[in-house]
Amino acid sequence: MRIAINAISATAGGGRTYLLNLARTLPELGPHEYRVYVPTGSLNKAADLPENFEVRGSRWAESGFLARLLWEQFTLPRRVRRWGADVLLCLGNFCPLRPTVPVLLLSRNSLYFAPDFLADLLQRKHYWWAVKYLLMRRFALWSTRAARLTITPTRAMGELIRSAARGRAPCLRAMWHGFAPWPSTNGQPADAPPPPPYRFLLVSHYNYFRNFETVFRALARLRAGMGQVRLILTTDLRPGLRLGGYDTTRAFRLMEELGIRDLVITLGPVSYDDLPGVYGSAHAVICPAYAESFSHTLVEAMASPGPGWPGHSVPKVDRGRITARASSGCREAAGRVFQLAPALRRVVGGCRRGGSSMKAAVSVLVPVKNEEANIAACLESLRWADEIFVVDSQSTDGTVRLAEAAGARIVQFHYEGGLKKKNWSLANLPFRNEWVLIIDADERVPPELAEEIQECIRRPDGPGGYYLNRRLIFLQRWIRHAGWYPSWNLRLFRHRLGRYETVAVDAPQTGDNEVHEHVVLQGRVGYLRHDLVHHDYKSLFHFIERHNRYSDWDSAVYLELRRQPILQRDPLHGALRRKRLMKRIWVRLPFRALLRFLYMYVLRAGFLDGTAGWHFCLLSSIHEYHIGLKMRERLRENGRQRRHSYA
Repeated sequence: MRIAINAISATAGGGRTYLLNLARTLPELGPHEYRVYVPTGSLNKAADLPENFEVRGSRWAESGFLARLLWEQFTLPRRVRRWGADVLLCLGNFCPLRPTVPVLLLSRNSLYFAPDFLADLLQRKHYWWAVKYLLMRRFALWSTRAARLTITPTRAMGELIRSAARGRAPCLRAMWHGFAPWPSTNGQPADAPPPPPYRFLLVSHYNYFRNFETVFRALARLRAGMGQVRLILTTDLRPGLRLGGYDTTRAFRLMEELGIRDLVITLGPVSYDDLPGVYGSAHAVICPAYAESFSHTLVEAMASPGPGWPGHSVPKVDRGRITARASSGCREAAGRVFQLAPALRRVVGGCRRGGSSMKAAVSVLVPVKNEEANIAACLESLRWADEIFVVDSQSTDGTVRLAEAAGARIVQFHYEGGLKKKNWSLANLPFRNEWVLIIDADERVPPELAEEIQECIRRPDGPGGYYLNRRLIFLQRWIRHAGWYPSWNLRLFRHRLGRYETVAVDAPQTGDNEVHEHVVLQGRVGYLRHDLVHHDYKSLFHFIERHNRYSDWDSAVYLELRRQPILQRDPLHGALRRKRLMKRIWVRLPFRALLRFLYMYVLRAGFLDGTAGWHFCLLSSIHEYHIGLKMRERLRENGRQRRHSYA
């Protein structure tokens, strides 16, 4: 049997790790013939392959991504066919779209399937990179369809590819790729506690710069809990550099602010040949986010002698191990890779005094009604808070049972006119903390936002409240455009200083809770950096049913706004005041449903959110259409009532 291996992209890091470890494991299948295609410049690095591996070089692979892509699509299939190969094994995310033999695609980089990466490129205004990324993403998706089988390191990455391919990837399988471990070079037996300082490694040679802030703050906490620690970076963070579009001055200033400048060791770019030594000298490995543990560094981390944690979460010290709340996409990998080795358990086990188990002095208010699908995930994201009130409106499902099981305090609210649920709660609940955080059941507080909240409320001279930026997830996709991001909401404030505005409209069947009202706060306000995630686990039926009720309330509000002068004094300020002014203008415009769609989908680039953006903008325009119809209905009813009163 002849096996051809396309290793054109295996020039450094994860790619070469794949190749070298496959070379050790494939011969166990039998005495087959192997031919490996590598860049010409990597021929000398492939000298350590077994003798039965014939190595062929390609100079086109060193002429840039486009040249390599053309070589893979047109030249490689002909060479594989002429050699008489029985199967083609492609390392990476790309393979011939019209292969001449069956293809196995060993996918290792989920950047091409992670929407966060594109969002970050657009936020940094790297539009050329974004265009290049979209092209590479498209070829990566086509490759999964052309391959007979796509193998991923984790099941989570397989689900990510399946979601991006909308189920059209022919066959996906998650399995470990047979990596032989690198030897430890820190000079300690495997079961011996490492001596201080404890070294944590972030291999940052792939420009995952989004994690530096979280990792630096984690280092400050680890220093408080573990004493002597060091962070090793394989990059250069001198002020004034722009690496991959990232301004290193930000990272340098943060190190100075946290007082950890002497704890961070920057090695600069590290060649692949030196990486085993770097990994072996560390006691734990930090895996970057985006592809959070699915990408190059997971490949290297699996070969590393030490454990690791995901870089998007601040590590928590608990019961002899460092834990981090990983996103749902990497929980399976977290269970296999991120568990601390026995060498560190005794060391970290005595460090709970570091403060990770402390509750934040925040009282959380969660108004609910029939939120069985959402309440468990919501309360799980709030476990860091000192006190949680779930204010229920006689739910008929399992909401109360799940909330009680999570340790929340249940308060039943009966609406009989007057104050609605949130204002009633702010006025009557016995909060034992000065700060209150208001969260809906379909919202989640990520760990990084929780950390920022705890930092802000400890500032004695800070603002009296903070705006949170809400990230909407619709049809499993972040609606980043269409005018829905950023979406600032005043949710964290000193509860004696803030109340929801009172709207002089009470429409029936709209519920007992404030819908679109804003908090009016006495005092200064600030803005938090990290996002609040709005992700409703209910079906579209509930989404449409809820907005049908909202349109009743909105139609009454629109009519009330029409009666008001456009220019008037408003208790709100800043952006909210401008938004209310635009609303008074908006209710006077014709063709609002059409204008709503054009504004969201075209002017605010909702089309960039894909099919989810299309459906969301369309449903929003339909909601606007329903409001207009119900306004006409109310006007007719009011006219009949006036005629009867005159009769």
